[in-house]
Amino acid sequence: MKLKDILDEFDSATESTQRDPVQKIDTLGPFTLEEKIGEGTFGTVWRAHQSVPVQREVALKILKIGMDTGEVLARFEQERQTLALMDHPNIARVFDAGASEAGRPYFVMELVHARESLTRYCQERSLPLERRIQLFREACLAIQHAHQKGIIHRDIKPSNILVSSEDPPRVKVIDFGIAKVITSDGSPDQTFRTRADRFMGTPAYMSPEQLADARDVDTRSDVYSLGVILYELLTDTLPFDAETAHARERSTVTKKPSQQSTRETKSELRGDLDCITLKCLEVDRQRRYQSPSDLVADLDRYLTHQPILARPPEGLYLASQFYKRHKAAAAPAGLNRSDIPAELVEAEKEVFRKQMENSGKPDNIIDKII
Repeated sequence: MKLKDILDEFDSATESTQRDPVQKIDTLGPFTLEEKIGEGTFGTVWRAHQSVPVQREVALKILKIGMDTGEVLARFEQERQTLALMDHPNIARVFDAGASEAGRPYFVMELVHARESLTRYCQERSLPLERRIQLFREACLAIQHAHQKGIIHRDIKPSNILVSSEDPPRVKVIDFGIAKVITSDGSPDQTFRTRADRFMGTPAYMSPEQLADARDVDTRSDVYSLGVILYELLTDTLPFDAETAHARERSTVTKKPSQQSTRETKSELRGDLDCITLKCLEVDRQRRYQSPSDLVADLDRYLTHQPILARPPEGLYLASQFYKRHKAAAAPAGLNRSDIPAELVEAEKEVFRKQMENSGKPDNIIDKII
């Protein structure tokens, strides 16, 4: 089916919605609708109160009137089943599902209180760099869990990564409405493929391969989207300007953004964080982190002053990281990083070599670079 036909189908459904007065629903089984808190192309999300068998506040997502085409129903059911597969503290859980008297399907999820996007939460509170990275880690671990369940999110963006008002605050990844399900042999699950799959996603956060064809994605496509969010968290701006973003929508961008340091970012963002972020944003997915857990591992190395795998392991760099880790002991003795013995640098190389081996990288990479 051509794009025009798909858009005509959606326009028809929208016109149907506009002709029909919105059916006012106060209750759905044990759930009392209280306030609309979100709306997408196909569904509306309400804050609701559950009365039995437990008393609690929940989020209820119901299909819009006029959106009950076969493909949309399949997509809606896929989202419910996708969420039901996962059990992770950073992913909103599914509690129940059903249908209204008119047959409109709905499902009930964990309610995320406050519902601020990750980027807005960090910006409005001027959170320090380390805290931003810690919250971002939670989102990465949630996406890693989804990947382990055979689910690729395909629409990772700030509005789908919320921060709750819990103490301490907790990240919740939401909206798996256009997720792609992968079977045990690594091939796409055809059960829920729709004709509109090719055109789904948010261009500013999509990988080059997803822009070209949303069906040609794998876990590394989500890694790219996480990289865009990391860039935004660190710099309070997107990695592409408006002109480039327009080109991305036409799927013509084939290069990664320039280093963040050229944007006169804070000094602590130069170096390791540059390398980590730009590795996520590689155009060639083979050159990206191969999973969110690999990205988290390098962020953890950064936070603990370990050499990161995204950066060439030059001797001076390894010595610098060693000095940062042992600065408390070195400073009183009047030592600086240039005083670190060659033997310790060699030991640091050996540690780095083992990390590279464990990550599946060639074991001779250090000898080639140093």
